[in-house]
Amino acid sequence: MRIDDLLIDGPRFAARCYLSTDHRKLGHVVIEWILIGEVTEDGRVRHIDQLGRTLGNADSTGGRARRSRVPAAHREACQA
Repeated sequence: MRIDDLLIDGPRFAARCYLSTDHRKLGHVVIEWILIGEVTEDGRVRHIDQLGRTLGNADSTGGRARRSRVPAAHREACQA
């Protein structure tokens, strides 16, 4: 995972990240994520909105964008 841009303004943050991996069926895949979120005063993540897309692999020239919101229960489980 590579973080190319990180912006912080008080408890709010935004980051642009890339993941480069070899997928069993798709071959080499590069995924871009835009993360926008907020942390609590003690540094735990309050919420994250993310937008991700596959930039391409050996079999394609681009990917589909997908927006998702991480459910609160999942965030809390990850913080434990």
